[in-house]
Amino acid sequence: MIRGGSVLLLILFCFLGNAQDSTEFRSPLGIPLHLSGTFAELRSNHFHGGLDIKTNGKTGYRVYATQRGYVSRIKVQAGGYGNALYINHPNGYTTVYGHLDKFNDVLAKYVKQQQYQQQSFGVDLYLDANQFRVEQGEIIGMSGNSGSSGGPHLHYEIRKTAGQIPINPLEYTAVRDNINPTIKGVRVHEMSQGFYHGKTYTEAAQYIQPGKYRISGDTIVVNDPVIAVSIKAIDKQNGSNNSNGFHDLKLFVDGQLTYNYTKTEVAFDESRYINSHIDYPGKKAGLGSYSNAFKLPGNRLKFLSNAPDGRIWLSQYTKRNIQLEVCDFEGNTSTIQFVVKYQPPTEPMMANTYSQHFPYNQPNAFSTTGLRLSIPNGALYDNLKFNYEAVNTPPAIKQPIYSSIHQVHYDEVPLHKLMSIGVEATTLPAELRSKALVASLDQRNRINVNKGTWEGNYLVAKTRSFGKFFITTDTAAPTITPYRQAKAKNYAGRESIQFKIADDLSGIKTYRGTVNGQWILMEYDAKRNLLYHKFDGKIPSGENTIRLTVVDVVGNTKELEYTFTR
Repeated sequence: MIRGGSVLLLILFCFLGNAQDSTEFRSPLGIPLHLSGTFAELRSNHFHGGLDIKTNGKTGYRVYATQRGYVSRIKVQAGGYGNALYINHPNGYTTVYGHLDKFNDVLAKYVKQQQYQQQSFGVDLYLDANQFRVEQGEIIGMSGNSGSSGGPHLHYEIRKTAGQIPINPLEYTAVRDNINPTIKGVRVHEMSQGFYHGKTYTEAAQYIQPGKYRISGDTIVVNDPVIAVSIKAIDKQNGSNNSNGFHDLKLFVDGQLTYNYTKTEVAFDESRYINSHIDYPGKKAGLGSYSNAFKLPGNRLKFLSNAPDGRIWLSQYTKRNIQLEVCDFEGNTSTIQFVVKYQPPTEPMMANTYSQHFPYNQPNAFSTTGLRLSIPNGALYDNLKFNYEAVNTPPAIKQPIYSSIHQVHYDEVPLHKLMSIGVEATTLPAELRSKALVASLDQRNRINVNKGTWEGNYLVAKTRSFGKFFITTDTAAPTITPYRQAKAKNYAGRESIQFKIADDLSGIKTYRGTVNGQWILMEYDAKRNLLYHKFDGKIPSGENTIRLTVVDVVGNTKELEYTFTR
């Protein structure tokens, strides 16, 4: 059972060096395991680090330590994994349990003590090996929906403790699966001008029989002698209808293996390279995630370190037979075959016009009236024919604009590192400088803002996205609204007191709650904009006054005093 307190050093050494160093892991739940997410499947800006295990749409299932060890870290945050627990094991692995509803009583008591001591809901606690030891099968918490979870489930990871590198938990976790992956479609990219500049051909996959697919007409005719291909495919396991990711990919050209990979582990510091591993322009165009069967020159994924670049060279009027094969962890396989034929265009191809050439393997900079741009080495995945244009027509948005509008290339090209962008304020009143933000719009007119620093009359911010840039301001304070207010404000018998908080532009930076002048733990569920206090004996019976203060990124502040009865 979990127990705290000091332990003799000799006992600790015996514990860590015990002969029971098996890599066998039990299930983290006491119910059949059905998955809503698999290891290294494609997510926004990252590979998924583990398994998402379904909990029948409910919270409150017991979560078990899958091996003996000690609690090495406890993290509580409004987003991310929410309530998360990390256990180090003597076999060299760490297991992670995310989106928990709550920890077991011993851990929950310790966490709350730390939250009150730090006067913060969010805490990140690193623990010694002699604080909380656990046995295999011990209850460590209850499954939940905390953090950025999109529904009740358990996020479960197995990592190499050294380096905290996630590996595929299916190596040690049994999930029934005899279902072939489903292939949705393929894309063929003309590559002579680079990945972001050629024409792309999209073909839907047509089902033939289990594990076999084709395209309509069998042949794709291209006008470029250099091509590369991408594939869209999903995988399902028995007992679950969720569309999950596949495990490995092979590309055959005329029967020869030309490109392949297996996603056995993905370190966190390389996870963002996913944006070069997928057909990013296709995703931005709303086509979903296609996995590339080729490697861009700036892609540093280690599981691709020995892979060729995957480009396919075509001779005039010569056909090449293409076969893509996707496989899940259990070896269930699906293939799609088609032919690619190179036919020179009947008319000369129009030359691409652009403002400046950006090599992927060096720093790049651009400046023009009212704009300064600096892109560090390693930010681009491929050479870029960079485009800039001054925008004369203001976009249809409600936010005020205090600068020229600059079209800085297009958001279909990702950046691995932050670039620095400075926009000159041309019409901004001096009294609004502290409320100013660098704003950008994507091709769907969705706004994103970044707080910058002033360099003279330029507001300079960091961003990983191209788009339309300008200066706007946020002068509106956040809002605070009582939620599910008790009749006559009498909360006797209630488990909690709740408030909705929101900010319409720059986002909430901090929040704080006191009751009768004393700091009180307010828990924050960011996805529901819900700030709440679970009554835990800290608030006396009778009449009480809670005071909430919420501050946004540029310092706009909202305060609310609310008197209630317990």
